[in-house]
Amino acid sequence: MTTTNGCAACASQPFRIFFVLAAGTAAAGVLPWLIGGWPVGLTAAVWHRETLLFGMVPAVLAGFVLTALPRWTRSPPVPERVVRVLMALWLAGRLVHLWSPGVAAPIGASFLLTVAMLVAVRVVKAGGMREIKVVFLLILLATAAAAPDVMPADFRLRLALAAILGLIAVIGGRIAPALTASYSALRGAQFGRRCLAPPRSRLLSHSSSQSGSGASTLTAKGLRAWQQRCCRRPACSSGGLGASPASRGLWQSISPMRGSRGASG
Repeated sequence: MTTTNGCAACASQPFRIFFVLAAGTAAAGVLPWLIGGWPVGLTAAVWHRETLLFGMVPAVLAGFVLTALPRWTRSPPVPERVVRVLMALWLAGRLVHLWSPGVAAPIGASFLLTVAMLVAVRVVKAGGMREIKVVFLLILLATAAAAPDVMPADFRLRLALAAILGLIAVIGGRIAPALTASYSALRGAQFGRRCLAPPRSRLLSHSSSQSGSGASTLTAKGLRAWQQRCCRRPACSSGGLGASPASRGLWQSISPMRGSRGASG
């Protein structure tokens, strides 16, 4: 394979580019402790936090969403030049962050907003409004990324975490059932048709009638019951049961914001 063809393959499958960038950024997040230095005006902890939340995570999200978008919307892959522009925009934000975090913030936010716009356009054209929640959560994360000096630090971080955990829940909700159904289909003779997926309608009805960690506990119990009845292999339950800590973490991240809003009201 030539270099040109290799680059084209990476652009047609954006996760190949952005996952590598995310891995490099994750390593860069611990550099202050390894080299004993960090950009002027930042502590090691702040550098680590900003690098992971607004550098690594957006790269992971872009890689997954841009790769999955054609399948979600039954549309052609994202054009190669668009992927390259997004990669350049992301790299620009990370490089500027080394010298001026305040200037890098709107660049990082524009990267997230561009990804959100691409998703929104394709989702609307395809009529798949089920995926529009991904757009709203990306915009929420972009809002947190763009305002380091405007929002209170604690509120900004909780807003970012709430958006990230929401995206994990939404994306995980698409991946886990698909992988579980595929695995069960391969073992269909062992599990039977009724066990191709967790009892989603029952889980949602239980969760909607509860709040906070109580809903996540009920969801986890329902998934455990399904796993014990239908799929007694760890591969079937590992992804689904992960929803419990994610949903509990989401509730814990937004609870202080809800409390502060109530107090201000």
